Amino acid sequence: MALGAMEIMRFFYVNFQILFQTADISLLLSNIVLRVCLLVISQRESAYGTLNEAELEVVNNVKRPQQLENVGESGTDSVDIELKYKDGWTAAQKAEADAKVKALSDATTVKTPANRGGTSASSRYKSAYGKSSVPSGYDVDHTIDLQLGGADDILNMNPLDMSVNRSLGVQIKNTIKDYPDGTVFGQFTIK
Repeated sequence: MALGAMEIMRFFYVNFQILFQTADISLLLSNIVLRVCLLVISQRESAYGTLNEAELEVVNNVKRPQQLENVGESGTDSVDIELKYKDGWTAAQKAEADAKVKALSDATTVKTPANRGGTSASSRYKSAYGKSSVPSGYDVDHTIDLQLGGADDILNMNPLDMSVNRSLGVQIKNTIKDYPDGTVFGQFTIK
């Protein structure tokens, strides 16, 4: 199954939209080749259920995407986001929330329309890493949320406690809803 024209058009639309909103030409040059390669490999994996040796080498050796690394370097101000622990979370759940918040702070994040693939993240992740790779009570989380410019590919997915995933996702959505697409976010904290 070939990569659909609509998928390619959507990919370029989102990336050019972010480029023009941030006025940072280095954004396109530094991210587009890697992201196109990962998109094509992800689509091939979805279609055929497996990757060939060369594709596996690319996936295993490429740095996990820290989405849109160059955004903000041209002087764009960023907005900091504060999240909250959910009452009743265990120490382990708080530790998972801390790790997620650190990943978001380490990445440069930009409000972006969330474009999900046709196949669920869970299905794609389990196809790549095995059905038992996601423990009971866990969701497959986009480490860098789609709404923050994260890629919808397995390199940006990890199991995360279901309560933590859903709580932080809703908090982020509600916090950024009034910001325009293209808004750059800086530090994420949690209390």
